Amino acid sequence: MSATLLAPLTCSVIFISTPDGFYLSRRLDAAKPFHNFWQCPGGKLDEGESPLQGAVRELKEETGLSINPRRLKLIGKNTRSFPNGDPYIAVNYHIRLRRSEIPTQTEPHKSGPWKLVSVNELYRLKLIPGLAEHLSSI
Repeated sequence: MSATLLAPLTCSVIFISTPDGFYLSRRLDAAKPFHNFWQCPGGKLDEGESPLQGAVRELKEETGLSINPRRLKLIGKNTRSFPNGDPYIAVNYHIRLRRSEIPTQTEPHKSGPWKLVSVNELYRLKLIPGLAEHLSSI
């Protein structure tokens, strides 16, 4: 019997910025990886979905923001690992919000309210691995 190798899970991650910092929320679901870590919106792609389509969908689901996909800037992709060692590919996007755009807490059972965090505050938070290096480069 031969082992079947599965491709790593692909996720879209959206870094939301304003002139004052970045919007982050804390993961509240104790059954999910990285419980109590601070995160950007994002998640796994649905079947047949492109990373850009997934980013637009996840942004709407997690923040209530409906945006034109052209506003999302691709900033790269990288391979990361869940705490159990399983790999995933993160396709990273950035959007700078307009003053009238404010993320809302749409999934209170999964994550806390969106908090505007200054660049100086980033380093005092327990961030999902890899977030700090991306946030500081935007």
